[in-house]
Amino acid sequence: CGEDTPSEGGGDVDMGGAIDIDAGAGGGGDTCAEYAACGGIGDCGGNVGLRLPPLPDTLPGCNGSTDFTFPSGDWCTNEVTVLIGAAEWCGPCRIESEALRDNLLEEFRDEPVRVVQVLTQNVMGQVADNVACDRWISDFYAVDGFGTSSFAQEGMFSLVTDPGELTQVYEFDGLPNTLIIDGDGIIAARLTGLEGTVDNPVEGLVRRVRAVLDAAE
Repeated sequence: CGEDTPSEGGGDVDMGGAIDIDAGAGGGGDTCAEYAACGGIGDCGGNVGLRLPPLPDTLPGCNGSTDFTFPSGDWCTNEVTVLIGAAEWCGPCRIESEALRDNLLEEFRDEPVRVVQVLTQNVMGQVADNVACDRWISDFYAVDGFGTSSFAQEGMFSLVTDPGELTQVYEFDGLPNTLIIDGDGIIAARLTGLEGTVDNPVEGLVRRVRAVLDAAE
């Protein structure tokens, strides 16, 4: 799923504390199985231009949504993965969620883009569970046909929880916090907060995803 060495990336670079992955540690090649051995948890964190660390376990899907495993076979078939950290108590996360389907998923419906929203905490700041999941879906996605093809193509969108707090390695500090990852597993951009307009609060995110897609052509 990529080369051994990280690329320069295409987003706002924050290289503080970054640790480059040692090519001798494994990884590289053309398969996700080989990629899983590259680096390790904590080796590169969420720094732009470095390889996304693999997860040791699967993030469970909310209320029937698709689980998320990194790396996995379907990871390799997407040119862009958008990984969004969110919380139930986070106002901007809620604004973003209201706009995700119409302004992001529809924009890339016929393109190799996968969106994964990780609901990290509930309204009390505790680790999100199935109850928080159901509230999130009811508040933002149920009326849009969540879990059906009218919401998103199969495999294009996953809403997951993180009971083991595995995504802490991705440094989801300010929320919403979004990593845009290219088809080689390199973090091309990070977006903290919202970047857009009142009518389209994810406009900046859409623009960044488009740039990564264009660069892959």
